[in-house]
Amino acid sequence: MIQTYLSPAAGKRLIAKALAARADVQTALKEHTILVIKGSTNAPLAEELLKLCGYDEKVRGFYRGIFKPAEAEAKYPVNKCDLIFRKGEVIRDKTVFDIADELGPDDIAFKGANAVNPLTHQAAVLIGNPTGGTMVPLTKAVIGKRMKLIHPVGLEKRNRNDLNMMAQLCNESSTQGVRMVVSPGTAYTEVDAFRDLFGIKAILIAAGGVAGYEGGCFFLLQSEEEALAKCRDMLAEITAEPPFEL
Repeated sequence: MIQTYLSPAAGKRLIAKALAARADVQTALKEHTILVIKGSTNAPLAEELLKLCGYDEKVRGFYRGIFKPAEAEAKYPVNKCDLIFRKGEVIRDKTVFDIADELGPDDIAFKGANAVNPLTHQAAVLIGNPTGGTMVPLTKAVIGKRMKLIHPVGLEKRNRNDLNMMAQLCNESSTQGVRMVVSPGTAYTEVDAFRDLFGIKAILIAAGGVAGYEGGCFFLLQSEEEALAKCRDMLAEITAEPPFEL
């Protein structure tokens, strides 16, 4: 067994690498459609998928609603579009609202989440848009067309409460602030990434930090030495991941 600490940025990169390595994702990338919704957790995933298509680039301004300090100023313009991969072609000028009706059971959409219950793999999304935002077309595609919806989400957003109850409270007519929807999709966390990449059982044992590590997670990793050795090699790379830049 070994232990490792992942900052939120490192956790996002780990999740991105694991998802990009999945067989179903690689098949969809070559033969079907993948939709990557703008978000801070999806930015590293967009970069990893772009690499598979022959592009080595940083994805900047790739977010919609975010929590940030009031004094934080953006260095990069906000990207107006989501990122779409259709049979290996990269489409950069459309959003989920343009293509959701075209998506079906062979296609995959990725969207970040604001809360995850690690016990049930449920993900919930906060909604600021009074018309329901991106979750409306995504939910229609999941329920109506059986599209696969995956939520890459770090365990710093863990919430072991009943997310359906949390959504009900947020959506009460007397409640002020954002709404919440529990997604029909599936959450994908660092624990899933360790399992898929290395066959390792990861257990969250502690969390927290300072100076940008406030949301970091401390994991105990259990597996055979060969798998742990491979994991160490990747950890040496991803633990240097810089924080998300606006």
